[in-house]
Amino acid sequence: MCRAPHLTGVSLATARKLLIRAGCGIRVKELSSRQDVQGGPGRPEPNQIVARQSPRAGGAGDVVTVWVKPLCFQSADPGPPPGEPLVSAGPTELISGLFLDGGPLRMSPRCRQGEPAAGTIEVTDAVTGAVVASRAVAAGKLAEIALAPGAYAVRGTFVSATVNGRPITTPPVTVTISAGKTVRQDVSASIP
Repeated sequence: MCRAPHLTGVSLATARKLLIRAGCGIRVKELSSRQDVQGGPGRPEPNQIVARQSPRAGGAGDVVTVWVKPLCFQSADPGPPPGEPLVSAGPTELISGLFLDGGPLRMSPRCRQGEPAAGTIEVTDAVTGAVVASRAVAAGKLAEIALAPGAYAVRGTFVSATVNGRPITTPPVTVTISAGKTVRQDVSASIP
């Protein structure tokens, strides 16, 4: 019989060390499937994070069951946040950034968000094609562009992302701006 140490929030590797020190056995389950992953095809990785445990910290038992969070599989450049356009009450404006989306697949204990790149955001009237705004943005920053209500096409050109020596330009994205609404619509270029 052992006293279970506090394991929630630590890596599976750390949890194993703490349990050995406490004289406890361990059983590992993946949080999403609730299936026992020890020794199976979904064998847990040492860097997976413990989401919960039974018995709780301080509880007694011979074996402590830990549920680990599934690993995140995402591209090296994960692109903009999902669900755009994001519309909220506020000034009548567009908030936009430049993102690369793609690259080699990576596995990590936590999913991460993409970082905006440096470049220029250009907004054109969706009907006439006339440029109504252009903003330079630094890496890690978003452009805030006040606009009249209407339909617009947004595209961007990267400063340091190039193909054959030419800056990458994103495909245009159409967005509608309503009075009293702030719209977050990023632009992105897919990379292999």
